[in-house]
Amino acid sequence: MPPLQGVKLFEVSVNREGPSMRLRLDLAAYPENPPKKWSAQGFNVVHVELYFGGVDSVRMAGISVNPVVDISLRRGEKISLEVRSPEVNVSATADSVHILRMQAHADEEPAG
Repeated sequence: MPPLQGVKLFEVSVNREGPSMRLRLDLAAYPENPPKKWSAQGFNVVHVELYFGGVDSVRMAGISVNPVVDISLRRGEKISLEVRSPEVNVSATADSVHILRMQAHADEEPAG
């Protein structure tokens, strides 16, 4: 898993099916050795979508139009998620976490 500090958070969504939760974010740093396809297309940002299944608790406080957050994941009996910034705080516990999608794109203001 790449570092999840200083990431741009785009979406936190909770769904009663599962119940589940999804986070969409741009990583703070572009990989040193990206796939050739990404380099050839001039991409400079990696977008990740995380899926949490079997969510049994969620707490959210604050909102921002452009939050830059630090995310931590800990494994115990459950997966513990903490999303923190001065404006946004999210915590949750879930049975599992998966990377649903990882793709690159070009951004005028590159991450990292």
